[in-house]
Amino acid sequence: MVSVIKEISQIVSAYFNHGYPPFIYHHLDIDSYLPVFYYHNISVPEFEEHLIYLRENFYSTVTLDEAILIIESKNRLRKEVVLTFDDGLENYYYHIFPLLLKYNMKAVFYTVPAWVDTPGFLTWEQCREMYNSGLVDFQSHSYSHSKIITKVEIKYIKENKDKNNLLWNIAGIEIDYILKDFKYLLVFEGSSLFKASFGYDLPIEFWEKCIEIKNQIDYPYIKKVISKRIMKNKYNKILKIYSQEIKNLGNNEIFQKMINDLNKSKNMIEKKIEGQKVNHFAFPWHENSELSWHALKEAGFLSGAIGLDIPNFHRVHTHPVYKICRVNGDFLYCLPGNRCKTFKQILYRKVKRRINN
Repeated sequence: MVSVIKEISQIVSAYFNHGYPPFIYHHLDIDSYLPVFYYHNISVPEFEEHLIYLRENFYSTVTLDEAILIIESKNRLRKEVVLTFDDGLENYYYHIFPLLLKYNMKAVFYTVPAWVDTPGFLTWEQCREMYNSGLVDFQSHSYSHSKIITKVEIKYIKENKDKNNLLWNIAGIEIDYILKDFKYLLVFEGSSLFKASFGYDLPIEFWEKCIEIKNQIDYPYIKKVISKRIMKNKYNKILKIYSQEIKNLGNNEIFQKMINDLNKSKNMIEKKIEGQKVNHFAFPWHENSELSWHALKEAGFLSGAIGLDIPNFHRVHTHPVYKICRVNGDFLYCLPGNRCKTFKQILYRKVKRRINN
């Protein structure tokens, strides 16, 4: 319930601070704003209703390359939108793709290459099939959605019940280690790689040692909370052993990590999906920094996608990277047209759904 209240308060605050695009308020003005919507999880019936609404009101869906061409040519039909999906979840293939085929509509899948071919996510074979349909465009959501350690102090021990959940939460550890079969992982204070301005790298030997002793420090016969406390003490002793090998990361090192991540992501998607060109990036958690925009330019990206920030599709500072501001897909019904809904109607529906869930 706390997370629901927090989410709703953020939405309401953004609304009253005019943080949404003009069509949210007036249901008329999309002349200066090419709407871009983002999705994570949405039910099949609900997404189909979104596509029906677009079709009924004569909207066309475009890729990001097409959107930028439209913006730069100033030749808008004023009926184009972009639908984007983050993370590359496997249900996009089974639930979203069939609807795109049914209604002949396009979508952009911001994909994390390191997660492809792992449980719960798309396979490269599925990606190729969807790309070859001409309806799905694959772009980068970083190589591994990684976090940088910002404080060398173990916050808590996380049980490895759901590897997919771990992928979003563990700072400083390579994905190969996350996917190993062990029961617990250490959680450090961390920040998205693309927001960080400093951080720390722990030596590989530290993580290997933690994995090596995993079976020695699991105490199933003791209450879990006590067991985790004992484990945390053990891990802290290992951390102390390797404390002299911890590497401080400044701006230059962080910048290089960003470049490496962007290039690795871009190269893998283009290698695995023949013909696909990766020119666009969605920031994990929408978190970004001045440094990360320069990294996008250096790596040759045309755009970076974030959350709310008006106007959208504007160039960042003096370099040619477009900042694309996205709105949650729930607000698609605010687009001008038959059966459009007000912000209040959509907010009420969101609150009701979240409480029911």
